[in-house]
Amino acid sequence: MVSLACAGRVGLRDDQLMIIDPEVTGEPLNDSALSDLQEHPATYSPLTVQLWASWRGPRRIDRYLTAAVDGGIVKVVTDRESGSKALAVVDPEPIKQAAHRLTAVLDEPAPDIEDIAFAVLADEAGVAGPHLRG
Repeated sequence: MVSLACAGRVGLRDDQLMIIDPEVTGEPLNDSALSDLQEHPATYSPLTVQLWASWRGPRRIDRYLTAAVDGGIVKVVTDRESGSKALAVVDPEPIKQAAHRLTAVLDEPAPDIEDIAFAVLADEAGVAGPHLRG
């Protein structure tokens, strides 16, 4: 959503998300986000950024997990006895970069809008707490 906003494809009006340019971007996750915005039922609550993140996240986690697996960041490991699945980190560098990006919002000079949005969304998802002071 942040990259779509920075590209002028989506925006806010009275705290509600709106599509400015619905054309396909060619990037699967961005196109999926645009599609979700277009498919949001009119009978639902107005779509704010917070509501979009909580509404879209659980519906699309498999795409992000697949991207992380395909990118060699994590792998899905199945326990032979119980059949339960867990994630094993293959390449910790992107995770370290994400943690650095989270803490960058606390330092000078002022962070850019993408880093702020990243930290806000990570906090909303409940994964920023260990990295942010206070």
